[in-house]
Amino acid sequence: MEPSDLMFTDHLDAPIAWREAGHGSPLVFLHGLGGTRKSWEPQLRGLADRFRCIAWDMPGYGASAIQTPLSYPVIVQRLVGLLDRLDIEAATLVGLSFGGMHALHTAIAHPDRVEALVLADTSPAFGLDGTSPEDWKRGRLAALEAGLTPGDLGPAVLDAIVARPLDPGIRGELLEAFADISPAAFRAAVDCLPTNDVRNELASI
Repeated sequence: MEPSDLMFTDHLDAPIAWREAGHGSPLVFLHGLGGTRKSWEPQLRGLADRFRCIAWDMPGYGASAIQTPLSYPVIVQRLVGLLDRLDIEAATLVGLSFGGMHALHTAIAHPDRVEALVLADTSPAFGLDGTSPEDWKRGRLAALEAGLTPGDLGPAVLDAIVARPLDPGIRGELLEAFADISPAAFRAAVDCLPTNDVRNELASI
């Protein structure tokens, strides 16, 4: 399948929105703190000829309904609810950063719904590098307190985390994803993320 031939469909019904392309074994893509379903376009373009690719908007992001306070059990409940809606018995979960944490919590709470895990740039617990939750949260929310939006933060964040300059088209897609995050949803996610710690349950996966 050539990139220009990719046909994806956006499903924007509440409570969870998702983007879908392709047919075959299901891959569910879980974005990070600064992403939405739109962050996975390169992966959908590359894999939709072999897999059923589903990229969601986590609660409050993109077109999904906001949930405050946000917690990992709520995220897991919404994700399993999406699998139910799509009649997917078990899927491979592909999680980036915060999305990798969602995948871990889902595999622990609902092992029968997870066929495999692909975990990128994530962790089983927050603060393993010594970062304190409060310092981390202050650093992420300072710009919002100054009146900026997640969309305003996108260019600087992207340029800081990539090893080499992004293709302009891909960079534009990722910046569009940043712009689809509301300040309220970003705050809820920043409060939730540091509560992650599944080290005692890892052996159950």
